Amino acid sequence: MERIDIAELQAAAKRLHGLRVPLNIAMYAFTDRAIAQVLVADADAGAVIRVYRDGEQYEAEERDAERYRRASVAFNVSRAQ
Repeated sequence: MERIDIAELQAAAKRLHGLRVPLNIAMYAFTDRAIAQVLVADADAGAVIRVYRDGEQYEAEERDAERYRRASVAFNVSRAQ
C-alpha cells in the first residue's frame, strides 16, 4: 500500500504544483517516514501541502518523539513550510 500511496501523492502534488492549489491530506495517525519524505520533497519543489491530523494522535506522536529523542514525522513535514 505504501508504494501506491507514495505514487499517488507524488502524482497529485505534481498536478497541483503549477496551479498553486494546495494538496490537502487528512489522516488519523502519521507515522510513515517514507510518506513524510515524499511530502517534504514535494514541498521543497514548490507544492503547497496541508496535512490535517487527529489532535490526540499528533500529541502522542510528539510525546513519543521527545521520549525517544528523535524527530517526529510531523517535524519533518512542517520544517518544509
